[in-house]
Amino acid sequence: MIQLSGRFLKYNLIDKNGVQFPKSATIKIPSKVFVLFNFDKSHPIGIAKVIKDEEGLLAEIESEMDDILELLEYDKVGCGGYYRAVKSHMGYGIKVIDSAELVSISITLAPSSAEYYVSRKEKKND
Repeated sequence: MIQLSGRFLKYNLIDKNGVQFPKSATIKIPSKVFVLFNFDKSHPIGIAKVIKDEEGLLAEIESEMDDILELLEYDKVGCGGYYRAVKSHMGYGIKVIDSAELVSISITLAPSSAEYYVSRKEKKND
């Protein structure tokens, strides 16, 4: 089993798609979030626990797909969230998200921001 962790959403960051989640955005987060590869819904590769903090959303991922390790460049790989029921408005040419529901997280080689990535979780010695 591989364990990965990292950030997939940062408040107030404008991503490559011109989308911003302000800290005031309401994001519904399910208790269990499926992890996909390149947003392919037909083959989930793991499960994630989502942690909301002051900066945004973090993922703690567990996957049986050890071949993900081959994708890790410098021990990290891009990730992103897939949302539905998105309500937004335009502000200064930027799509500002007011509310959304997180559906899944995806490991991807083309994240919408360089700041959105996961890396191998350090194992603690007992």
